[in-house]
Amino acid sequence: MPASVPYRRPGIEHADVKVGASVRGFTSRNAAELAHWTRGRGMCIVPHSRCGRRISSADGTVALHYYTLPSPFAIARIWSIHAHSTGSTSGDMDVTIGSGPTRTYTAPTVTSPANPPIVYVEELAAKVVTATDATVTLVANTTDTIQIDSVSCYELPRPALTEDATEYGVDLESFFPQSSIHDTANESAHALAELVDDLNPRRVYINQYHTDWSTSSGSYTDVYTLPLPALAPYTGSATKSVTWAVWASMSGAGNSGTFRLTAASGATDTITLTADASTWAIYGTSTITINAEDVTKVDGLPASTWETLQLAAKVDSGGGSIRVAGLYAFDG
Repeated sequence: MPASVPYRRPGIEHADVKVGASVRGFTSRNAAELAHWTRGRGMCIVPHSRCGRRISSADGTVALHYYTLPSPFAIARIWSIHAHSTGSTSGDMDVTIGSGPTRTYTAPTVTSPANPPIVYVEELAAKVVTATDATVTLVANTTDTIQIDSVSCYELPRPALTEDATEYGVDLESFFPQSSIHDTANESAHALAELVDDLNPRRVYINQYHTDWSTSSGSYTDVYTLPLPALAPYTGSATKSVTWAVWASMSGAGNSGTFRLTAASGATDTITLTADASTWAIYGTSTITINAEDVTKVDGLPASTWETLQLAAKVDSGGGSIRVAGLYAFDG
């Protein structure tokens, strides 16, 4: 039987997991199915958030950039885009994601939670194992302005995992009652232990692409009106190191500036843009330590408060301005 991924979360009876008790094939099978479900479900790589960018036919091709470290086992993604026309009539917009086909969608004239989103299925040509700039390319086919209200993306669940040394899928039939416990690749108890050991909780905290923001100040200026919530999962420590980057540029060659990310818990980190940053690109990555959830609390909040991140920027030399349109923070 293949290493199938259940369509719903399996359960394990705690009463069946006892030190010194007889090992049951049924319990081991349930544990393997739960591990398959955990690995095969995929993850959210672009949490639903406001974009606010406006485009028209005069802008030509416009790209929205989302930088993240995805699940290395995903084979397809679902993108959800809410957009509306700010003119008196609806407007068509071409959407291309990754190396996929270009599809045309219509943006209605009003924005409402009842409006269906643009749904685009991205088939991945290969599994992605490194941090990647997932780009949404848009072309407005109207002189009226289309506003991109929000964007989100999640990976589609896998129907099965590969039984190899990369995905560690386990043959569920190797847990047949009264079968022997043996050490064979992708079978029995040893394979289950390898799969569980390789499970890695991963989370995207912030993946925002928005209207351009800039400052020419020589002192740090906050990018966002309010800091953004970002609470790490508990993995044995009260804190966790988080990778972050920005989509940014300087206003001209020869200028330099600095972005500073500050956690509510007090940690700070910086990314510097130098003379070669006159074009828009991803800058970073760097790391910052943030608080993890408190599993002893009902709400999970350490000291009953959210951990947050705030981005600030300043110009260091050369005049001009420092600009940003994207902030990304994820486990990596």
